[in-house]
Amino acid sequence: VLSRLLWGYSSLIWVRIMLSWFVRFPQYGGFTYYIAQAVDPYLNIFKKSKMTAGRLDFSPILAIGIIELFRSICEFYGMNGYLTLGLCLYYFLQAFWRYCLSFYFMFAIILLITKTISSFAKNPAYYNMGNQLGDAVSGLTNITRKLFFKNRIGKESTINLITLLWVFALNFALQYLFGYLAMLALELPI
Repeated sequence: VLSRLLWGYSSLIWVRIMLSWFVRFPQYGGFTYYIAQAVDPYLNIFKKSKMTAGRLDFSPILAIGIIELFRSICEFYGMNGYLTLGLCLYYFLQAFWRYCLSFYFMFAIILLITKTISSFAKNPAYYNMGNQLGDAVSGLTNITRKLFFKNRIGKESTINLITLLWVFALNFALQYLFGYLAMLALELPI
């Protein structure tokens, strides 16, 4: 029962996220007002985490991830009647990868692809668009500059391409690592 309630609350959060794109400040008595009243107190806890990239706020993804972690644990316990520390660790690693790291890497890779393509473009409009979108991943390109172009100036397109490649490789390495750690957690005897 608790698992289904958490699933319903998680669904309400998704509805609130989608509706916030159209109705920023819901009016009293409307459908969106009541959803906001049910969901916003929980979401406001995570707004302090500063999980933003430009005007995009990713704190609801973290909030949904925590709900999904508890929902998975409750569902497993409800179906099997037991719970171990290894299972809790397994579900934590899965939720952390799925709702924190994987989402960040997907977003960063999309922005880096856009920034890389625009840096190769000869059209100034594409180049400016890539720079505006690329502000969210400027920390990653700065790491590339420090690692590979310490004593020299590199072309923007080369820096973006190298950043895209190592972020892509890091994404796959971390995905494998979290999968391996999750499997090890399932084998814990406690």
